Amino acid sequence: MHERNGSQIIHDWPEESREATQLVIDKYGDPHETTPTTLVWFNAGPWKRIVHEAPDPDTSILSEEDLESAIREGEQGSAAQQGKEA
Repeated sequence: MHERNGSQIIHDWPEESREATQLVIDKYGDPHETTPTTLVWFNAGPWKRIVHEAPDPDTSILSEEDLESAIREGEQGSAAQQGKEA
């Protein structure tokens, strides 16, 4: 079985997704794990994990980092709200 690098995997992805993912490849090198629709890097710069997936036309693109950031912001907002209630 021939293993493909990240740039080969994203070749047929939609332009916006391909360009965004290529920026990550250029900065951090080929991903540590790949499937035909997903590329994963571990301990890339300040990130614990970066996941890029080929977008499903019916869904929005949301990275794990975006999700973790939203959770942290939600926790801070919740703590601030609790402080107001005290």
